[in-house]
Amino acid sequence: AKSSRASLKKLFRYSVVSEAPGGCSEYGLDALNAMADDAYTLAKEGLQAVKDSQDTSAATYAEADRLMAAMFLNPSSKRINGVKGYLENGGNTDNGQLTNRPFLLCGDLWRVRQDMSSQMRDSTGTLMEEDGKAIKISDIPAMVERQASVAKKEGVDPSLIYPYWSDATVSYTWDLKYGDGDPTIGPCQGTTDAIAFTITEPPVGIVVLCPKTFSGGRLHSVAAEPVVDTSFYSSKPPDDVTVQRIKAIIGPGSVLYHELFHLYWGQSRTTPSGNEEYSFRRMTGKSSSRSFTTADALKNPQTYAYMSLAYDYTLNVKSGSYPVEFYNGWATYK
Repeated sequence: AKSSRASLKKLFRYSVVSEAPGGCSEYGLDALNAMADDAYTLAKEGLQAVKDSQDTSAATYAEADRLMAAMFLNPSSKRINGVKGYLENGGNTDNGQLTNRPFLLCGDLWRVRQDMSSQMRDSTGTLMEEDGKAIKISDIPAMVERQASVAKKEGVDPSLIYPYWSDATVSYTWDLKYGDGDPTIGPCQGTTDAIAFTITEPPVGIVVLCPKTFSGGRLHSVAAEPVVDTSFYSSKPPDDVTVQRIKAIIGPGSVLYHELFHLYWGQSRTTPSGNEEYSFRRMTGKSSSRSFTTADALKNPQTYAYMSLAYDYTLNVKSGSYPVEFYNGWATYK
């Protein structure tokens, strides 16, 4: 039987009801489904790219081979297969560690910053007390440990890591503070320039879509503006030519696809040494500001997102009779 994407309900807990904390009513169910459909297409096209790069009889073997040589040297189908399988079946996340169905939330309003002296809530959201006296978050050893472990991972003092309570997930998450005023300000409204982010902490995985997620369109809806490729593997385009950078074709589907690598495989397996890389030049080793190894590429979600996005154009968009390519980081044709 031909595989297909599972329903959004099987993959995530989400809401499109207005006023729901973390709800996506501003965008609506159709937008969420379109995004999941595009993420699924990208997973299939990413696998196709790996396959075509190893099959000299494939119609776009040369294009796939160039793309792989530029981005991975030796790509892993396993990582993409995990994401594709999740989109088909749902199931456990964080490399099998988390068994609860994850949340898909929009914006920052799904959680509220507390501090360690705030009253602790239990797993039903009820404020905890003992003998009529409030139990503080700092009274719970597991919470103090959690704060310390997140601080260590972030490389900051524990006092800079705050507990955030969420009525949407009925659980705590831990994070930095994103502003002194409004306790609901998070990465989406803060100064981090976030497009989306994923949290894989017990008890549940959470994918958060910031408004910037929805700024692009469907797959290959941005018209390609390729320039003729005069030299293979050049690190920058000719001086007198305006090019279309690969980031111009990012849409909601590629954002979700990126986040699904974090959700399905877990943060530690999807963060290269040093940190995630979003710059095409740096992730393809064309910048002296960072050495980026094959091992880093295999762990870097945006490498997969760009590779699949690039191949989506190669498979679906032509300039005259030539497939459009993005292996240099900008649109070209031979």
